[in-house]
Amino acid sequence: MNIILELIKVIFGVLGFLLAVMLLFLEWMTPSKPGETPASYYLLVVCLVMIINGTIMAGVKARENRKLKDESLSDDEKAAFTRKRKKIGRLLPLLYLVAIIAVSVAKDVTAQNVAQRRRDAEKARLEAAQNIKYEMLLVSSHDLAAGTVISWEDLGTKRAPVGSAKGKLVPPDDRKKIKGCKIKVAYPAGTPIRWSDLEPPEADHQ
Repeated sequence: MNIILELIKVIFGVLGFLLAVMLLFLEWMTPSKPGETPASYYLLVVCLVMIINGTIMAGVKARENRKLKDESLSDDEKAAFTRKRKKIGRLLPLLYLVAIIAVSVAKDVTAQNVAQRRRDAEKARLEAAQNIKYEMLLVSSHDLAAGTVISWEDLGTKRAPVGSAKGKLVPPDDRKKIKGCKIKVAYPAGTPIRWSDLEPPEADHQ
């Protein structure tokens, strides 16, 4: 019966250990407050202790049962083995301490690796942003309906990455050339002006 109880401890310990590992992974993906220890870390330690304790004690008690049933052994030998089993039980707290230290070290190392990966990713993002080239685009300063005749008030400029706008764009220096042109399609505010969307003023007189 004692062996069955120890095996049940091991089973629950393994299930809890797997759950704690999954929770820790999810929590490590979400930055926590500095110095904050996830609750799943403590669950991980408890389950690890349960696995170690249950495995060792189940093995020791199984062997003790076999020895106690061995008629070739004297009562003193059986008593000596029982004392040995109790001594192992007293040494288990030391194993628990080792397990806690091992998990703590693994936790810290993993947390440092995750933090380093985040720093590397942020550094790469900043370096990529610094290498982006920008250009000034001629855009609609407000929403323009299709058929609007363009005036100075309808035009503005904005800074955008090179190549972010598609089509043949009207350069900001050519804004004088499109004054009085009619746009063929509706332009939301901030839309780059394209030559293909413009109808020259001469078309109004055809």
